[in-house]
Amino acid sequence: MILVDDDFIFRQAIGRLLRSNGFGVIAFERPSDVLLSSLPRSAACLMIDVNMPEMHGVELCHALEAKGIRLPTILITGYPGQHVETYAEEVGAVALLFKPLEATELFHAIETALKQSVA
Repeated sequence: MILVDDDFIFRQAIGRLLRSNGFGVIAFERPSDVLLSSLPRSAACLMIDVNMPEMHGVELCHALEAKGIRLPTILITGYPGQHVETYAEEVGAVALLFKPLEATELFHAIETALKQSVA
């Protein structure tokens, strides 16, 4: 699981939740750090916040794709609206989840994404 969110508290809490449920987590605060990192090409998924100050989550998805990195993506946001649904469609997101996240929805989205990652 590759988690990208500029909110430290959220990133820390979700990271703990995922790790306590057996998931490996690589967490990033800034999209630029993601772009500079060596990421797994399979058996992984992305969980990306839509609204970040440095780069929009959808822009990050496009930048990763330009580098040849296509992993199943879960978009997360605290700001629901038609525009985020459009973003999710644009990047082919497995799921669009709204903060605060519900654990059942989160784990279902991750399960779906990881199945696509190994397919």
